[in-house]
Amino acid sequence: MKKTQIKQANLIRAVGYMRTSSINNVGPDKDSERRQHKAIEHYAEQSGYMIEQYCYDSGVSGTDNVITRPAFNEMVTFIQTNNIKTVIIESADRLARDLMIQLMAHDLLKRMGVTLIAANAPEHFMNETPTAVMFRQILGSLAQYERTQIIARLSAARDRKRALTGRCGGNVGIKHHDAAGTAMAQRLSRKRKQRLSLYEIARQLAAAGFISKSGKQYTASTISAMIKAT
Repeated sequence: MKKTQIKQANLIRAVGYMRTSSINNVGPDKDSERRQHKAIEHYAEQSGYMIEQYCYDSGVSGTDNVITRPAFNEMVTFIQTNNIKTVIIESADRLARDLMIQLMAHDLLKRMGVTLIAANAPEHFMNETPTAVMFRQILGSLAQYERTQIIARLSAARDRKRALTGRCGGNVGIKHHDAAGTAMAQRLSRKRKQRLSLYEIARQLAAAGFISKSGKQYTASTISAMIKAT
């Protein structure tokens, strides 16, 4: 094996993320992308990383939530698909200018097992400062509050539906999506002299145009549920 191959085998695989706010700073004649690319590449070479892909959000505000950014989402998909555990950026403000969005993005990557490194301050996202801890606690409290509110709203909606219709949740009964077919099945089952089998009832329903959502004749178990439906 060549020396270059041995060296590459020892490198840590990483992805470079870049962002430029103003569309006026985007283009081959502009410095923003070139500067960020150079800073990330230099840090990677000096620190034993190999950049496998660069993801660039051009014309994206530093106050935009990362989950709405095309290149950031592309990056997340790439690192998950390729089992990459490191993301390198030029500086923290390239991730986001808003501290809360920075922390949200950092925590998102951290939950994925991904280390985030700012090339100009490698320890930035590793320091557990009082401010960072406070914001994480606030974010956690807000997330818990929102989950509680969602659960409460869903519960209230189910109660209202149950009061109006008498049912809520679970599979919709056959009687509710094929009332006419159910009524016919029940009439046929009451013809005791004929003693029709479940299959025969299904066949007669199909002949009358009552079939399943998949376009097939009802099964015996469905016919049985129809007969028992109230």
